[in-house]
Amino acid sequence: MSYKLKVTLLISHISIITSYICIAQSAKIDTVYFTEDWNETTKPQAEFYRLIKRENNLYVVQDYYKNKLLQMEGSFTSLHPELYEGYFKYFNEKGLLIKEGEFKKNVEESEWKLYYDNGRLMRVENYLHGNLEGNLKGYYSNTKLRREEEYKNGKLLKGNCYTAKGKDTAFYSSYQTPEFTGGLAALKKYLLDNMKYPNDALEKGIEGSVFIKFTVTVKGTIEDALIQKTVYPSIDAEALRLVKNMPKWQPGKKNDMPQKVVFNIPIPFKLSEAKPETKGK
Repeated sequence: MSYKLKVTLLISHISIITSYICIAQSAKIDTVYFTEDWNETTKPQAEFYRLIKRENNLYVVQDYYKNKLLQMEGSFTSLHPELYEGYFKYFNEKGLLIKEGEFKKNVEESEWKLYYDNGRLMRVENYLHGNLEGNLKGYYSNTKLRREEEYKNGKLLKGNCYTAKGKDTAFYSSYQTPEFTGGLAALKKYLLDNMKYPNDALEKGIEGSVFIKFTVTVKGTIEDALIQKTVYPSIDAEALRLVKNMPKWQPGKKNDMPQKVVFNIPIPFKLSEAKPETKGK
């Protein structure tokens, strides 16, 4: 066998081995576990789990409910932070498709469709560079047209709404912000009934409003409460306690579906309304 032939065969063997290594690497699948709020956790505490495969410079991802049904499938250019790229599909716990559409450079693009839990079409939206653009149509679960809207650069130009029987009705927004159950009056009553004015702040005549940022989950519970503007250490702590112990809110909605929403409210402390905290508590 000639030297030239030996070198050629050696190169061929190296190429084959390299190909096998590349295939093995591309076929590697990682598993990550998440809590209900999509924070990483261990398998025993997981409500969701994620399968990740590297493919064509993308992270191809499939998320699953703990019942092993698919929750989402799509691809990312980065996982930390998550940067979306390509076509995505989302499913409910029964395995039915509830949302699908395309991302380009981490923003919605082209047509997106949303579905009711029974699989019927709820909404068709069109996006350009992440902004609503052109026509939008929403439907009742009985397939009747619910709303028609026209957008330009994310701004609503005109819209019409219809009853479930197909009659014109007053236009209303499809976006709903979170609300304390019972409204603003009920929120004020909760604060007055449950606030314990810290004795040290009361003795020093300190009052003011503490601003708290928090998240209202899709179930209306409060999480991630953080102080944004302080007044006094003991007052800040009491404001944080009040927010963390709030009863459930009415969750925010987008397209008639509950959404996790970040909220920011002031918690006012007024000496004229002060109820001193009980000693020993």
